[in-house]
Amino acid sequence: MVVKYFKRHMKPQNILFALLSSVFFAMPVFSTELDSALSRTAQKLSRMAIEKGLSASTLAVFPFQADEKLSKKRVNLAVSEMLTRNLLLSGTFKLTERDQLEEVLREQKLALSGALDSKTAANVGRLIGAKLLVLGNVIQVGNSYQITSKLVNSDTGEIVASEMNEVPIKIFDEDAERYLVLVPKYQAIGLYLVSGYLPITRKKLPEASNGSYTVTPLNPGADSTYIGGGVRYFLSPEWMLDASIAIIEYNDSHLYPNDFKSSAIQGTMTRLSIDRVFGLSEKFKVHAGIGTMSMSVSPVTSGTTFQTSIPPHATYTTPLARVGLEWKPQARLGLGVFGQYNVLKDDYKIKGYGVLVRQFTFPQLIVETTLSLYF
Repeated sequence: MVVKYFKRHMKPQNILFALLSSVFFAMPVFSTELDSALSRTAQKLSRMAIEKGLSASTLAVFPFQADEKLSKKRVNLAVSEMLTRNLLLSGTFKLTERDQLEEVLREQKLALSGALDSKTAANVGRLIGAKLLVLGNVIQVGNSYQITSKLVNSDTGEIVASEMNEVPIKIFDEDAERYLVLVPKYQAIGLYLVSGYLPITRKKLPEASNGSYTVTPLNPGADSTYIGGGVRYFLSPEWMLDASIAIIEYNDSHLYPNDFKSSAIQGTMTRLSIDRVFGLSEKFKVHAGIGTMSMSVSPVTSGTTFQTSIPPHATYTTPLARVGLEWKPQARLGLGVFGQYNVLKDDYKIKGYGVLVRQFTFPQLIVETTLSLYF
């Protein structure tokens, strides 16, 4: 009979719907390793409170204790927030408002970092009407964080329940990223790779002669690129110093029909700017800055009998303005696109056989991309 029922009702479309429904409704059970650990802690604390006849009691979750390094990173805050959420989901307790707890801690001139003993915490709990308290600490053990949680009766000082979890730091940082300060707001440093495009323009030159030799430039075009690295230093969350250095490469080929085969310009570009950083969202930042840039270039040629009088090098320095958009998929990682406008114009000229054979104009507009790592 059961077999006949399934044959009649479990058509292909029904089977597909059942599978999709099971996947959809199963999705909430998939959680992060850290959240799963704190969920188990919340369940144990709830179970022990119920066994002690303390269900429906008012509960306050104190900031967890941690050393200075972990506190600056807000590891203890992340644990408190995530455990609070899981305790709320359990439905066993009535939770006090965090603002109320912090106000009393300030009035009592107690640290908000959680560095207080059980007796003091019990006194604070009674002031805010919390019969139960959750206290705990986070310490680093090797490459993991060890999280200890305790449920305390504020009337008696009795430890109702306790639980310890150990979570690898890498997993913790990924799971609790929205609560953490992985990069400090002040004195943060960013190292980045940069690559860009220089739209160098050239002047079309006519045939020229020095009396004994005639040169006919072919005036070909070529793209110029650069690649390098830089460092960013955040004076504050809104202001940043940016310095970079890059290698420039500009290649020409077959400049002249006979004995001059090719030419290239190589050099370096250094830049220093101060940027104002605007946060469009948690993931996107706008950079707008002013500064100065200097290019130092030299020609590299190959040929047979070409008698050159090429200048050894040329330097081009200009004020600049720049603007860019950076996407930060993670707190420590940034991908950016920037545009730069150079205020001054300048030319670079190459002579051969005593006549002008090449003339470049340094670019006023530069477009570049960056890959940054912050710490």
